[in-house]
Amino acid sequence: MNNQQHLGSSARELLLELKRGSGGDATAADSKNYVLPAYNDVLVRTCIDDMNGHMNVMADIAAQTKIEKEQRNRDGRSSLASKPADLRPSLFLHEAAFYRHKRCLLTYHQVRLNSIQDMYWQQGGQQGNVNENLSPMEQEFQQNYHKLIQTYCDGVDLDLHALSAPPLPQDRVQVRVLRDDVFGKDRTIALDSGTFVTFSKGSTHFLLFSDVEEYLHQGYLELLEGEEQGM
Repeated sequence: MNNQQHLGSSARELLLELKRGSGGDATAADSKNYVLPAYNDVLVRTCIDDMNGHMNVMADIAAQTKIEKEQRNRDGRSSLASKPADLRPSLFLHEAAFYRHKRCLLTYHQVRLNSIQDMYWQQGGQQGNVNENLSPMEQEFQQNYHKLIQTYCDGVDLDLHALSAPPLPQDRVQVRVLRDDVFGKDRTIALDSGTFVTFSKGSTHFLLFSDVEEYLHQGYLELLEGEEQGM
């Protein structure tokens, strides 16, 4: 495991690589210009090694605690405190670091998979050349995703590739306004459902997908996904 002064640096660097992706931020309003950086296998392995290091340290602490507890029992001393107080801070620190690495690894791979799906729809369902920035497993995911969508289209006799984003299962979606200069002077318009809404730049709204689908395709609004949907 790396020196503690660099605790968590590998996991942090993974996410910074995603944010520094050429052309923009994968989670920002300019995500359509985002270029996914190359899969960093070395850093992912380093992060996993760091997690194993934290697990080994916690196992050593647990073993030491067990030995000391058994010693107290043999000596007839109280064993109510199963973990010596001086070991608890170290145990909690390594546990927190382990789960932080885990969250960063899951986020790194989830953002990459989301970007692969976004690229698929932005390209109109065309796979194009093999993206060298993808890992072998990600390339396999990309191919299988295409096959899954194509199978569905063939089954329902419907071409979904004309959409710039995948169809959503829910009736209502949360959107953020990117441009408000197209909605008139007071920014208030009547939607197809009869709802009146004021679209000011940066504001978020929870609306029927059918009401905002056209504005999403035109780039006036952006769809909030994942954790942002629950805000």
